[in-house]
Amino acid sequence: PRINACAVANPRIPVKVTSAHPPSLVLVAGTARNHHHHHHQLDVLIDMERGRANVDTEQRAKGEKAAAQLQQTAYSMVVNLDEAPRLRDAITLAKTLVIMVEEYCVVLEQKEKESALKNPRIEAFMNKVSSSIEASKVASNIDWSSKRLGPEDGVSIAHVLAIAQSIRQLSLRDNHIDAEGAAAIGKELRGSKVERLDLSENRIGDKGVAALTIMMSETTITQLKLDSNNIGTKGAFAVADVLPQSKIEDLSMDENHIDNEGAAAVAQVLPNTKITKLSLGYNRIGAEGALAIAEVLLRSNVQKLSVDGYVLPIDELKGTTPVDTLSFADQRLGLASAIIIAVCIPGNKHLKQFSLLNNNIGAEGAAAVAKALPDSKVEKLNLNENKVDDKGAAAIAEVLPQSEIIQLSLDLNSISERGATAIAEALKQSKIEHLSLNINDIGTKGAAAIAEVLPQSNLQHLSLLGNGITEAGKQMLRAASAQTASRSLKVVL
Repeated sequence: PRINACAVANPRIPVKVTSAHPPSLVLVAGTARNHHHHHHQLDVLIDMERGRANVDTEQRAKGEKAAAQLQQTAYSMVVNLDEAPRLRDAITLAKTLVIMVEEYCVVLEQKEKESALKNPRIEAFMNKVSSSIEASKVASNIDWSSKRLGPEDGVSIAHVLAIAQSIRQLSLRDNHIDAEGAAAIGKELRGSKVERLDLSENRIGDKGVAALTIMMSETTITQLKLDSNNIGTKGAFAVADVLPQSKIEDLSMDENHIDNEGAAAVAQVLPNTKITKLSLGYNRIGAEGALAIAEVLLRSNVQKLSVDGYVLPIDELKGTTPVDTLSFADQRLGLASAIIIAVCIPGNKHLKQFSLLNNNIGAEGAAAVAKALPDSKVEKLNLNENKVDDKGAAAIAEVLPQSEIIQLSLDLNSISERGATAIAEALKQSKIEHLSLNINDIGTKGAAAIAEVLPQSNLQHLSLLGNGITEAGKQMLRAASAQTASRSLKVVL
């Protein structure tokens, strides 16, 4: 059709179209003359057997060779004819032929891919996944999880991807795909329409993830799951290299061997990516890696983040999605999560009540959260059962006078008289109305320190159950509470 259009628009070029059987296209293009009477004649014959489903190997090889020769001739002709000012029509014809040759090559490549799918190995693979080529070609969501797929099946999956243009979601979770299989899959992702890919719980390793993602910028992938794949620092660097150019919005690499250096590599590119959800839980990321992420977090698009295995709602912590109460109770959060939380809550004008009940943030995590309190609006803080100890208690006590905290819970935190004394000193200048230090180890000395400041405090409720306080210590607390006649103070011992 392009040649006919060219002939109509340029009648000086004689174009003859001969017909063979319907699927074939035979074109013969003719001559043009310049003003120096130099004859440039092009006689090109293209016979494209596009409609033949069963093209044998020899015929395909001949077709490819002929197409390659024609392409080279046509390109050469374009270069030569560009020098002749009155041969624009011939140039147009030559360029059209180049386009048709390229299309023919695409058709041959597609036929080769479809022919490859008919070999016994592909048929065995389709039996293993209890499916068929016909079904895969029209499916949008394919789940081949837990099919015992091995290293050899990666190539078969790649062949399916080459022709199944309808696939948008592909799950290969819980198999035995290795680096070679991942490389084969990655190669065919470039031409596919897959948007969500799950390769979790396989064996691709650093080499596999590098091969899988090297051309990720040329894919349509928006969600990539690579949990539990023996990915280490090198793999994290490989992923970080491609993220800024990719379309990935949701990336999960939980349960690998990514350390602080790997986390920092990912963090460095975060502001330049489309990532809105990032999961790096159950790796080897400590304070250093968490700090690297925290440093860029507020400049990124990340709304959901896991560094300890629990997905933190960054948008809610920052206040971009307003909530007045957040509870992360019983989520096994550690120091890394505490660092992320601490960088988010300052400036949040909506968050009033915050609970980290029964986690594992420790003294360092408590100190990180404490530093964020003066610039937050948090009024009620629950850090029960977090191994805060005296160091953490002292860090919290230091910032209480500058914070909005009116209710503080520090039960079951191994706090002794030292921590209790630090908190007692802060009570005189803080807004604390409710204080709970149940089941610690403050003893009689700690109780005495608190009793001494009760009249100068704003406390209305004090709970010190299970602290080994003697009867004498209890009497001191009761006597001190009696001196607060101007307000109601309840002491639970």
